[in-house]
Amino acid sequence: MFAKATSRDLVLALVVTVAGGAALLSALLASWSPGDMNLDIEAGLATAVVGFLLALIHPVPYRQVLALYAPLIAGEYWTCRYGADAVVARGVVGTQLVIMGFVGLALALREPRPAAAPSRRPAPRATHRPAGAYP
Repeated sequence: MFAKATSRDLVLALVVTVAGGAALLSALLASWSPGDMNLDIEAGLATAVVGFLLALIHPVPYRQVLALYAPLIAGEYWTCRYGADAVVARGVVGTQLVIMGFVGLALALREPRPAAAPSRRPAPRATHRPAGAYP
């Protein structure tokens, strides 16, 4: 149902999660509260997260979805920074990056593990015996 993620996406998801966590932590240390967001900012955050999840439902790889959302996240940051405050912008973008990172971690960890390599022993060959012959 969701797009396939590879083990390379695990590293990318970890980086996105850590970057979002750092932005969110810096906003919280600067006395940011989620109540500081107005309804327009909350709607933009909810729309971006739902759009991200809907893009993953289609067969679009995780890396490509992040590449498509990078300009949107930057635009959201600048809009929040000039519309509200830099602390609010860090909190909003940090929240979005943490959500995107957690989804990427879940997708990468649910990747099926490779099966065990087949043995090098040749398959037994059928022998042709005449009817009624015993070994």
